[in-house]
Amino acid sequence: MNNRYFLPTVGLVLIPLFLLAYQFTIPSEDAVILFEYAKNFATKGIITYGGADIPIEGATDFLWMLIIAAFKKIGITEFFSALLLNFVGAVILIALVKPFWARLVMVLGLLCTPYLYSSLSGFSAIFFSAWYCWCLYLALQKKSGLYFSILILCLVRPDGVVWGAGLILLRLLAVQDQATRKEEIRNLILHFVAPGLMYFLWRAWYFAEWLPLPFLVKVAGERDLILVWSQSLVAVGATLIPALIAVAFVKIRRIYLKQLLILFILPCMFYASMKLEQNIGNRFLAPMFFGSMLWLAYSEKVKALAVFVTSSVALTMSTLIPTVSDFLDSKDGNTYYIANELKKWEGKMLVTEAGKLAYYSNWFTEDSWGLNTPRYAHTLINSNEIAQGNYDLIVGHCTIALLNTKVPERTYPNRSWDNQCQALVSYIQAANYRVVLVPFLKVQPSQTSLRRLLGMRSNNRSYRRYDIYAISPTYKNSLALFNLLRRHGGITYPPSSKSLG
Repeated sequence: MNNRYFLPTVGLVLIPLFLLAYQFTIPSEDAVILFEYAKNFATKGIITYGGADIPIEGATDFLWMLIIAAFKKIGITEFFSALLLNFVGAVILIALVKPFWARLVMVLGLLCTPYLYSSLSGFSAIFFSAWYCWCLYLALQKKSGLYFSILILCLVRPDGVVWGAGLILLRLLAVQDQATRKEEIRNLILHFVAPGLMYFLWRAWYFAEWLPLPFLVKVAGERDLILVWSQSLVAVGATLIPALIAVAFVKIRRIYLKQLLILFILPCMFYASMKLEQNIGNRFLAPMFFGSMLWLAYSEKVKALAVFVTSSVALTMSTLIPTVSDFLDSKDGNTYYIANELKKWEGKMLVTEAGKLAYYSNWFTEDSWGLNTPRYAHTLINSNEIAQGNYDLIVGHCTIALLNTKVPERTYPNRSWDNQCQALVSYIQAANYRVVLVPFLKVQPSQTSLRRLLGMRSNNRSYRRYDIYAISPTYKNSLALFNLLRRHGGITYPPSSKSLG
């Protein structure tokens, strides 16, 4: 196929995929959290979460959020905006490589690895990766505009700093004479360091926090493998190992290995030390995958590129399957339908999973894990704080077995999901909240699900999951809320003949 017709042909493949995603799926939980911030900024002029009237930085993807909010202002939904931006990113990724064989491999890499499907769920993985690859292209081709482009990368997502650091080092190490090096450093300060510092200081002033709330939460807790999290290390390895294997298939291995380490060693160390919650489709490591593809394509290492993509597909298959499965089943989630029905009442809720319930219900919502509520980000939530919150509804993704015994009221020194759940259940029991166990997915898959459209059956284990919904005895609409949860398959706890009937 002639290169001239390649991009239009690919568009015919990608456009229906993105349109199917918009029509037949619901965006992922963490993606919806950002939509909540974009919605609030577009409608209220403040970057905040869940009806709060103070600035809150739980949406760390600053520029991504601003762009989506701008689209919201002109009537385009947040999910459609996210899909549109990711589609543009996919086209950029393909266009950045020129040889036909390299473009073909890039398309295969898009379709056969989990990164695209995380973007179809509303995340910025493909868009962010495309901008990173644009910066890598500028670095490899020694073109101007690199430092300002890296600044944009950092504004799209704050972890752009660790991705951009390798690009800056690669550019500076390529400079031979002193005069050129001084010019590079001048441009670096002028176009990246100075404006980046101004943004950082503005951000700290606006949000009254030196660091984003998700960063505070994700670095907390004792790591299970000395300095790193074992699960995060596996996620890093799934992308790094294929790149290391590919180096073995190039002639000048020392040079390529050096460049590989310069580009990716800092991101690998950073993500391994972070607890990668909601790493849907290994999305945090997507720039390494697409950056490696671009790096090998520009070096015209056909065999190395083929080996890299093949090994990447093999190592990410265990991630691809559940990512696609969740994507296909997304419209069967009970949370989406419950949240939409909550719109008819006003209320205040505390949630462990802070996306769909806040975004679709328009209730005043706080996040018990602290990703979106400042006072719970610094220390783990406790019963006294829950009591002060006076919540009408508490929703927890917690082990149901906790309800079987009396959980003592105490303050937990260590941040962990189990300790959070024990604090919630302890308060629910002490305050006599009415508990309903609600299935996470519909008992019967919806007729509109994408899986039904494609004639596929589901083996999603999430059909076995139940979440704890606890209704305050003082909430004015408590009976109506109880009946709503029962209509969605909820079972009262402890179970009774009436609740099971």
